[in-house]
Formats: sequence, structure tokens, C-alpha cells
Amino acid sequence: MSRWGALLALAAISALLGASAGAAPAADRHAIKWFVHTDLVSGAATLPFYEAMIEDALDDALIHLEGNQGPADTVCCQKLDQEEHSPGVVLQTFGTPGDGLDVVDGSDFDTLHTLGGSGSRAFLVDSILNCGGTSAIGCADLPVCDGVFDDDPDRILVVTLDAQDMGVLGVVIAHERGHNACLAHSSGSACELMQSVVSGGCLSPAECSAYGTARQSVGGTCACHAGTSQGTPEPDATACSDGPVTGLCSGGVCGDPGGDAGVAVVAWGGIGAAAGEVADDPLRLSALPGGWSDAGGPGPTLKGLAYDADGDVLYGIQDASGDDHLVTLDRGDWSVLSSVALAGHPDVISLAFDPGASPGPGDDRLLALSSSGGFEDLIQIAPATGSVVLLGGLSIGATGGFTGLAYDSLRGRLYTSGFAGAEPGSPDPTAAGLFEIDVASCNPPFAFCQTNAVSGLRVPRRDSSLGYSPVSDALYLVGRSEFTLSGGGTHQVTRYDTIDAASLVKGTTIGIDDYTPAGLAALPAPEPDSPTGLLAGAALAAALARRRRRAGD
Repeated sequence: MSRWGALLALAAISALLGASAGAAPAADRHAIKWFVHTDLVSGAATLPFYEAMIEDALDDALIHLEGNQGPADTVCCQKLDQEEHSPGVVLQTFGTPGDGLDVVDGSDFDTLHTLGGSGSRAFLVDSILNCGGTSAIGCADLPVCDGVFDDDPDRILVVTLDAQDMGVLGVVIAHERGHNACLAHSSGSACELMQSVVSGGCLSPAECSAYGTARQSVGGTCACHAGTSQGTPEPDATACSDGPVTGLCSGGVCGDPGGDAGVAVVAWGGIGAAAGEVADDPLRLSALPGGWSDAGGPGPTLKGLAYDADGDVLYGIQDASGDDHLVTLDRGDWSVLSSVALAGHPDVISLAFDPGASPGPGDDRLLALSSSGGFEDLIQIAPATGSVVLLGGLSIGATGGFTGLAYDSLRGRLYTSGFAGAEPGSPDPTAAGLFEIDVASCNPPFAFCQTNAVSGLRVPRRDSSLGYSPVSDALYLVGRSEFTLSGGGTHQVTRYDTIDAASLVKGTTIGIDDYTPAGLAALPAPEPDSPTGLLAGAALAAALARRRRRAGD
């Protein structure tokens, strides 16, 4: 009987820019046959429903494996394919009605090994009661590998609807396939894919190499990986074509230029960084997989960032001994270009840019949160002079305060992020994480600004930063997620979330390499000062114009 590894329940652009610059490595391909228990196929939950679910999860798994999640990660060219690399997922049922295999116990794994024929197989079930002595949201064979790059016909993995409900099915699939490739649980960086709890997609070079031992073949390439060996992503905004996707590279993954791949996120290492983390350094995030790199620092000590797309100006809030300063930044060397004191505001926390209704700068304004003894105040800053107007205090508080701020310029909505909030009727007041501030409700100088939790969202993040891009029409959130382990102690992960601004539905959530954020700003990719900015910028501007027309601007 095998040992088990458990995961605990806690085209136009290409024509403009030309082909990718480097020779991409060949991909290790993992042909996996998929099965769902027959008792789960009922009503609207048809086989096509589950096929679409698994296809989405495999796309997410690809981002975790091929994408860069920070300095601790190695981009890893692995393709988790349907058997014989056919397009899409062809799903079959297994089991018989009422046989109990939809809820898997320890003794059921011997039965699963006899089902589905030979080759690698994956089983979708409702839940797992026992995997190596504990409940889990995924479980897999953990054999002893001999280093031969071919398939063990008895290799299986099991994933659950519990993982889907938690929004982590993709990373669970990637993790369990890692066990099939003989990777045991790791205890290094909190973002590592092989942590025993849901973390991120980080793999070491040795783990990436070992992952390929479960492959069946080598075929195709990872278009956004440079060189013939694993580990080096192409620069962001390099043109790519990877199967059905033609667009731009983002952190080692080929993505839609009108989506996250068309966005470059700038962040800052916070002044509250833990030991070993970056502090006061400018950082570049790849908006598709969330991975970051040091952009060359250190820079000034900042607490907030905001980007003016009309004027191509990057603003920051600089920490000072007295009143904080509003600064503009050079994205070449991150030096301060201009600085003005914010009179009477020694603790400004975060920053957002409102371009106003007109295309000119006359109605532009910066919005910011300023701490005032337990509650945050919303203030308005004139970009040219730094003069401050108090709009009002936020009507609710958050544990540790609200720390992120972003303005949806397509809809005129202001959002803030925090670890907790009193959502009416919610059994879990820490669940929301994202809140809308009704600026029109502010009645200075004494009234509060109505602040409401975004219903149905669960992104509680400590020390979070928030940004918005009209190119992708998405909100970007980075912060710390902390939870208690079943055996005692806590596990803390820096998480990167994308949120669709139109529907306010969470997209990807990825555990990334640790840093304490101090501001986020989403810019078009490539940035205007990059060599390919003119060509790629034209295509991205067209995508932005389409989005504005759709929004009725």
C-alpha cells in the first residue's frame, strides 16, 4: 500500500510585437483521466458542469505551476493535461449510487486503485474523511520514485468539492500531482506548493525537476519561459502564443492583454516588514500570477500608492517625522520628483486616484485614509497643491484598521480593505475583507461616510493594500492571511487576490512569497517607459477604450 500525501482543509498583439524573444523550454505533460462520483451528478450538476469546473481548476493549477509567485519560486514548465492531450476535460463517472465512495475514508483508496483502468487518474468526490489519519481536501499516492521520467500506472489523486467551495481546487490539484511525483510535504517558505496546508505555488528548482518524474511525455513549450531549462520567466509584456492563448506574458504565464496580463502592479515593501522581508523597496508584481521582484531600491519610506492614468503620474504617501508628504515618483530610479506636506495629517495610511468625470485634470482628486484615534477618516487631496479637505470618518471600524484604498474609475466607486468589519447579518464579521465607501454620503466635518462590507466576498487580509486597473477592470489585493492549524499553532501566508470589479466576484487567490505591502498601484503593461511601450500600449489603449465605451463613459 502506498503512502499518502494529504492537503489539510484549513493574435493581434502577436502581430504587433512579434514572437517571444527567447527559446522556450519543452513542457512535461501529465496525462490524467478524470472521474466524478455518480452520486454527485444530479440536477444542474451535470457532467458538462463538472468538466467546466475542472477545466477552470486546471487553468488555475497552470498559473500556480508555470507562474512566478516571488523570489522563493521557480517557474516550472508542467502541463496537467486530459489523457492523450485532447482539448478540454472529458469526464467519466465512477462508482454506483449509494456505495459511499463520494465520501472517501481510508479503506476506500484500495478500491479507487482498481477503478478507471491504467494510467494516472483523478477522482472528484464530495469530501475525504481519512487520508493518512486525518480529514483532507485532497489526497494522493506518494510513491518512492526512481527518477525515471514515465508514468506509474497505479498513480491516483483524489480532490473534493470542499476544495472547490474554498476556491482552492486548482492549487489542490497541483499539490496532489506533486505527491504523485514523489514530493513530500515541505516546511520552508510559507508560499510553497507542498506545504501541508493550502499555501501557494512556490517550488524549489529540485522540486520542479522532481515534478516531471510523473510525466508521460514531453511536448509543446511554455511560451513565457526563457531558455531551454526550467526557472526563468520571459519579461512581462513580451508577446506570446501558448495554445489557444495569444497575448502577453505575465510572470511566466501567457495571458489576455485586455485582462490581468495587460496590467503591471507596482507595490512597496512596508515599514512594518518582518525580519527577512523587504522594507522600503519598490516592487513589481506580475498581475496574472502575483509574483513579485525587487524593482531596485531602497526607495523612500512609503505608506500608499496611486496611479493617474490620464497624466501618467505615480503618487505616494511618504512617511515623515511630522506631517506626511504627498510625493510623485520616477519609475526609473524611484526617486522623489516632487513633495508637499499634508498639513495636519501625520498618519495618512493609503491612497487612491479619482480622475473625475471630465478627460481633463480640472476635477482630478486624490482620496486617502488618515488615522484619527481608532477610526479612519476619508480625506481629499488636491494633486497640484496637496491641500486637504476632510470628507468624514468611516462609519465602521476594522481590527487593525482599514489599510487599502482603490477607486473604480469606470463606475465611480471607492473601496477599502481591512481584516474585519461588521457586515449586517453576517455570522462571521471578519469574512468580507472588502468594503465600499459611499463618498456621496459624507457630510463634513462631523458626519460619517457610510461604509459597507461587500456581501458574499471572503478576503479578510491583515496589513492589506488595494489597487484597481481599468484595463483589466479588476481590483488587486495583497495582504496576510492567518489561520489556526488543527494540531495547534498558526500558519500565515501572504495572499494575492484578484476581484472582478463588475461583479465583485473573487477571481484567483494565490499564496505568494512573503512581504508586508505598503501600497499598490496598477499600471498598464508594459509601463510607458519600457522599450515595447509604444506598440503594446496602443493595443492596451484600444482595450481600455472598449471598456470605457461599454461602461458608458
